Amino acid sequence: MGGLRSIKNILVETKYILLYGVVSIITMVWCHPLITLLISTLMFFYSYIRQKNDRPEIDLRFIIRSLISGSIPRYSTLIVVILFIVYTSWLADFLAKGYLLKAIASLFFTLGIIPLYAMSLNYNFGSQTDRVPKKILVSALSEPKGEASFEDLNNAYKNGEEALVALNKNKRHNWIPILRLHLFHKDKLQKWFILVSDKSKDFIKHLQEITGEQGKVKHYVADFNNYESISFQLLRILREIKKEGYNDEDISVYISGGTSAVTLALTLFAVKDGRQVEYIRQDNEDIVAINIGLEDLYSFNPEG
Repeated sequence: MGGLRSIKNILVETKYILLYGVVSIITMVWCHPLITLLISTLMFFYSYIRQKNDRPEIDLRFIIRSLISGSIPRYSTLIVVILFIVYTSWLADFLAKGYLLKAIASLFFTLGIIPLYAMSLNYNFGSQTDRVPKKILVSALSEPKGEASFEDLNNAYKNGEEALVALNKNKRHNWIPILRLHLFHKDKLQKWFILVSDKSKDFIKHLQEITGEQGKVKHYVADFNNYESISFQLLRILREIKKEGYNDEDISVYISGGTSAVTLALTLFAVKDGRQVEYIRQDNEDIVAINIGLEDLYSFNPEG
């Protein structure tokens, strides 16, 4: 059953490209040169106009490079590459023999396969998954702001998730989500890497006291308004994680803390299959997890 399902998936992905290939081959082999030229011209313009209307976000200038490099590993890529070789071989052969109409038809078939291939590219968006406690936690710590005192935070933390949620309803505080985050990972957590600013670094000891994680926390100072500074420190964190033998599946990245620059850098840091991404919803303040892999980048850069 698995083999049949795989064949079905291949056919679904490649059906239009296969049809294009069959029609083009039949046309080139059995049709009169004028009819071949007419069909190839119509197929090219239909493919091109359809792509421009339905998938204008795809830049065709980069499609050929992606096809040649094989940077988009799909069954349709293999078929398109084979057809591309066939068409260009025809073009060279017909030009050598002086069959101008057939040569032009080969060129149109070659060009027409590119927007058709662009139309076949699928979108991959990060999907929400069940949160899983991880060994490694990466986050940022903002300067404490809110009505709750450190004593309030400490007491609520000791009483668990529900107490922190209740405290936030009565006395808002920007540290409550990160305390809830730690509670979730606490039993499995081995290392906690925290980005801090010049202002928030002085409060890291308060976070350690509340969570009792003096030995597991390591902080890195960055300019929260400077993307380059943040990225440099995240690279240091990643190197340390890898040197200590942890895998991507051991990492969870909380992206909701800090400035917009911090969120951007943490999000890009988390774009790797296996790394869990967590953020707090603005509607119900639940902390949720999603998976963002490298393939998700193709959704906004599909020709890459």
